[in-house]
Amino acid sequence: TWREIDNIMDNGNSIALGSIYQGGCWDHDADAATASVPAVFKSTDDGATWQRKALSAAAGEIVTLETNPSDKNILYAGGYATNAEGRRTAVLLKTTHGGNDWNSVNFPTPAGVSSDIMDILIDPNSTSRILVATRMGVYTTTNGGTDWRNPSVSTVVTCLAADARTAGKLYAGTQGAGVYATTNGGTDWSQMNTGLTCKYIRCLEMDPVQNVLYAGTTTGGVYRYSIGTGVQDRDIPQPGVFTLNQNYPNPFNGNTVIRYTLNKTENTRLSIVDMQGRLVRTLWDGIQSAGANQTVWNGKDASGRDMPSGLYFCRLETGDGALVGKMVLQK
Repeated sequence: TWREIDNIMDNGNSIALGSIYQGGCWDHDADAATASVPAVFKSTDDGATWQRKALSAAAGEIVTLETNPSDKNILYAGGYATNAEGRRTAVLLKTTHGGNDWNSVNFPTPAGVSSDIMDILIDPNSTSRILVATRMGVYTTTNGGTDWRNPSVSTVVTCLAADARTAGKLYAGTQGAGVYATTNGGTDWSQMNTGLTCKYIRCLEMDPVQNVLYAGTTTGGVYRYSIGTGVQDRDIPQPGVFTLNQNYPNPFNGNTVIRYTLNKTENTRLSIVDMQGRLVRTLWDGIQSAGANQTVWNGKDASGRDMPSGLYFCRLETGDGALVGKMVLQK
């Protein structure tokens, strides 16, 4: 069942989750005749109330929001504003205080052409590396926006995704040219379109646990690409080899019990990873007896620090394969 938590935005283009909920959108002011302007709405009470923050006086909109995975109070907002000649110019802004204030980030805008920002990606393996998708291609910075590298792919880029398991491995979806991949942080790109019959990509999403890239297209539905690491082939064990039950309680606040059954005594590894595929904590790594087993996770990482609310994955690995379960920590 869906519950409406906002009805004051004309367009809800993007959502970013952190200590707050951020809705990237455009809207009209109280006067319906006033042109839409780039604006962000912030809620600190689970959507019960919202505060509007206009980010530009010029007509335009905010298309995308991105939260720094290492600091939830750092967000980027991207979109466009309309200049005096009626052309779109890229708008890129940053907040370091959870949306309370925003500052413009220097961004190159080619002269004489329209340019707007379609998507923003902060590399989870190197948060100083930021990629920005535009109609001119992907711009990259490694120092937070002080300097930018011009696109090496000259095509309309609509969306971006990162492989959190591999540093510098990133993906870009395009409008008509399919999907591109880079293994060096955006310096060089190559197409990965084998089996992709629709090359108009609307969105990309990486499953960091199963190591699968998903692409949503304009007219061809959703595609699935298994990233070749040598791990994927053994992720699904033979039926009856072992089982991983749903943790209980779920969602949980405090402790949750993870139950699983082994058909033989063997070396077993039970770990918790976050949505970016980063290891949070190893709960068991060693020989474990056949039969029913259980382990408790207290919502802390390997250093004893409390983890924030969100979705986590429990991964059970044996010599026969691996199983993954989803868990929701809710404080």
